[in-house]
Amino acid sequence: MGEASAEPNFVFILADDCSYRDLELYGGPALTPHINALAEEGMTFSRCYQSAPMCSPTRHALYTGLYPVKNGAYPNHARAYANVKSIPHYLQPDGYRVALAGKTHISPETVFPFEYIEEFAEPPEADVTAVDGWRYPQVKKFLQESRDQKTPFCLFLCSNEPH
Repeated sequence: MGEASAEPNFVFILADDCSYRDLELYGGPALTPHINALAEEGMTFSRCYQSAPMCSPTRHALYTGLYPVKNGAYPNHARAYANVKSIPHYLQPDGYRVALAGKTHISPETVFPFEYIEEFAEPPEADVTAVDGWRYPQVKKFLQESRDQKTPFCLFLCSNEPH
């Protein structure tokens, strides 16, 4: 889609219960040619660990940069403390659009002021119709707007799969 700005863009792809051992990029059995292509153009992590083996604390920690016991979101289904800041608080003042598409499982919204895109985490039995060849037209629109406005972005694509 071309460059959005001189600043780097960030795309995080989260899938519950999916580990590095699953992805082709890290030697796993799942064939992921598009993720491989993104990795060739960007940056990958080879030493990234999470301190809680649960969905919600993992998301809270990733978005805040704090251990679950420090941000308040431990155990599962807990909420972050109201005074905690997350990625949008840090990137938005620098001109970034920060969006989250799909599964949230984070709270409260004041701690997580993302642009929320209501796509990407549909139930597995849902029949998602492609629009102009894109399964997620709202995500495409976000990317196109960011490019056209030369606005850097940080996009979280959060699936329920393979949960």
